[in-house]
Amino acid sequence: MQTSSKDELYRKLARIVGPERVRTDESYLDERSWDALSEGRIHPLKKPETNLPLCVVHPSDTVQVSEIVRLANEEKVPVLPYGGGSGLIYLLVRPQPGVAAKELCRRIEAQTGLRARTSDQFRWDCVLYYLKNTGIPVNFGITIAIALIVGVVVAGQ
Repeated sequence: MQTSSKDELYRKLARIVGPERVRTDESYLDERSWDALSEGRIHPLKKPETNLPLCVVHPSDTVQVSEIVRLANEEKVPVLPYGGGSGLIYLLVRPQPGVAAKELCRRIEAQTGLRARTSDQFRWDCVLYYLKNTGIPVNFGITIAIALIVGVVVAGQ
């Protein structure tokens, strides 16, 4: 940090968002120092080395975000956005009239290098992710069909 102490930075942030929206308790900071896809969440015995943030700030609007970023720049304090800890961050966009959703995704990927998906692709990505990572068998449809047949047979007796 440039000139302010940690306590002074806290006071300045509290003036922007209110003291109840600036968290400094160690357990809360630890929870926000890594996300759901961190190795330690998947394998609890392999908790990664982390550096705790100075604080976690919960702005309520874009004006507060702007003021926080301005203050951080003045104080030479890095700002790291935290999306919720799921490890999955998505931005939903709607193409302009006359532009197909797949074309918009292609443009986003070409210009940013980020993965872009249509609504249908996103749904399938979610289904395939859960099939792969939850232990639900890949032949889930067959399992449902068998359960339906067994249910009809049992109900018919």
